[in-house]
Amino acid sequence: MLQAQQQRLHAKLMQIDTSLRKKPSKKPDAIERKIGKWLGRNTAAAKIFSVEVLLDGGCAVGLEISQDQSKLDWAAAAQGAYLLRTNCTEEDPQILWLCLLQIASAPKSLNMSPCRPNLSSMIATLFRTLTLALSARRRLAYENLALRHQIAVLQRSVKRPQLKKRDRLLWVLLSRTWKDWAGSLVLVKPDTVIRWHRKGFRLYWTWGSRRKRKGRPGIAPDIRDLIRKISRANPLWGAPRIHGALQKLGIEISQAAVSKYMLRHRDPPSQTWKTFLNNHMDNLVSIDFFTVPTLTFRVLFVFVVLAHDRRRVVHFNVTESPTAKSTAQQIVEAFPWDSAPQYLLGDRDGIYGTGFSKRVQSMGIREVKSAPRSPWQNPYSERLVGTLGRDCSQRKSPALAPSAVPYVLPHMPNAPLTGERLPRA
Repeated sequence: MLQAQQQRLHAKLMQIDTSLRKKPSKKPDAIERKIGKWLGRNTAAAKIFSVEVLLDGGCAVGLEISQDQSKLDWAAAAQGAYLLRTNCTEEDPQILWLCLLQIASAPKSLNMSPCRPNLSSMIATLFRTLTLALSARRRLAYENLALRHQIAVLQRSVKRPQLKKRDRLLWVLLSRTWKDWAGSLVLVKPDTVIRWHRKGFRLYWTWGSRRKRKGRPGIAPDIRDLIRKISRANPLWGAPRIHGALQKLGIEISQAAVSKYMLRHRDPPSQTWKTFLNNHMDNLVSIDFFTVPTLTFRVLFVFVVLAHDRRRVVHFNVTESPTAKSTAQQIVEAFPWDSAPQYLLGDRDGIYGTGFSKRVQSMGIREVKSAPRSPWQNPYSERLVGTLGRDCSQRKSPALAPSAVPYVLPHMPNAPLTGERLPRA
């Protein structure tokens, strides 16, 4: 073994020396680390060689290799002579004799006899080994029980333990290297550890695909001021025209950048839905249908026309099968001669078909339809329908006879209709 290490180490050192003589190295520290690595790999023959790096102008130009014959004889004599492994590295004879005496007295201190082993000694040794093994396992079991009890107390007292990033990283590494990691996990669920791993995966690739620069280079402040000045002086100019004017001045900029930095001129405010209703209250009526169940298990459709100025019911009609033609005829009966309003507000029900729209337009009425599924845009009619439904239920008559509907509607309480109110129950 010693001779093989000696030959291998000598060949490697000669190879390094030959390469340095052909091409000097500017990093002598790297050469010394490389030599130290090979000396560490061949510890038995390392003490025999004495290696020195030759320098010329700060560059390594070769190696000076020598072998100490006395150390070679000592290593050959000591090869295979150690029965016990020691950490003694001294070569002084007095220290070596002291170590030898300590090694010789070791069997006495351990009650070891150099005699030939018999059956009784083998049984005693086996019994002692089993006792030590069982005691070690017993101590391990007690320690495991104590740790599990402390973890149980922690779980009862702390609802959610505070884990740091290094704790999460530890369990992610354990989940990748330990097969039975999920069985020993107590503080959190295994799915939580897997979620941590996926989050770390996303963060890693988000960091890897991040932008090296923060977007486009910014526009110079003087160019931005010029764009705002042109936009302020010419309110009717848009981004394309301002962009063309800047290009004529020799300023290279995109139209999107011009649109970003130009001034935003406020348009004249338009009236809201509430303002429209208040302005046209006198010339605005609304229409709506609602259903009434009867005592004979039929359903009646009640058509109501409501004026917004006084919230009064102008006209109503009851039918079992409403159509667009019959609904248009009700509008004609509700506004005879020249009493037609200017605006008619309704929803997008299929009953108001093409025939209804043409008849309303021929009467000089402008039809305004509310948005789909927006009953709040026709509030007065919807409130009237809700009031009728609630008051019918308060009168304890959820089902009416068909002949009673025309008489109940004009006399509903809390409604601005003429006539005498019905007494409350």
